[in-house]
Amino acid sequence: MAQKPGMRLCSRLATDMRRHLWSNTSVDGDAAEYTGTAKELLIGFLFALAILAPIYLVYFLIGLEAERLRAFASIPLGLFFYLFAQFAIYRARRYRLTRTVWRGVRFWMTGSGWSYAWRAGLWGLLSLLTLGIAVPWAKASLERYKMRHTAYGNLQGRFENAMVGTAVDGKLATPCAQGLNTAANTASQK
Repeated sequence: MAQKPGMRLCSRLATDMRRHLWSNTSVDGDAAEYTGTAKELLIGFLFALAILAPIYLVYFLIGLEAERLRAFASIPLGLFFYLFAQFAIYRARRYRLTRTVWRGVRFWMTGSGWSYAWRAGLWGLLSLLTLGIAVPWAKASLERYKMRHTAYGNLQGRFENAMVGTAVDGKLATPCAQGLNTAANTASQK
């Protein structure tokens, strides 16, 4: 398969931009180093395309029939893409971390992208069912998962959150939850 110059240029541009950002970001006087290559980004893009193109085609054909029957054809596809996006977010973070060196020590990340995607999906469902009340716990739990699987050399990452400013200390996290709290307070005063 012939490689298109535009794809190579885009991968090269992303690699150069990351190298520039990493080398110009200083922590405690030392800049990080990005060791990824444009070829790795291109292979990752082609891999994602090889997964998504057949799914789009099959779903398009199924969707034509389902829409003719007036079924909800787009719901399963939307759920799949939500989970796949969460998987991609985790894997992209893993890629960037494993290609980052600071003070001669490489970052790395373990854990499963699919495990993260299922956790994000279940937390998203719980957040939907609780009208947003579970969002702070969802974000904390997902960040905890990412940090527990992140390391710098032999130093394991950790995440500690006291949930300050959320429903734990009496301040509800979302406007919807605040409305529910107000309604409950009004009903209890009657």
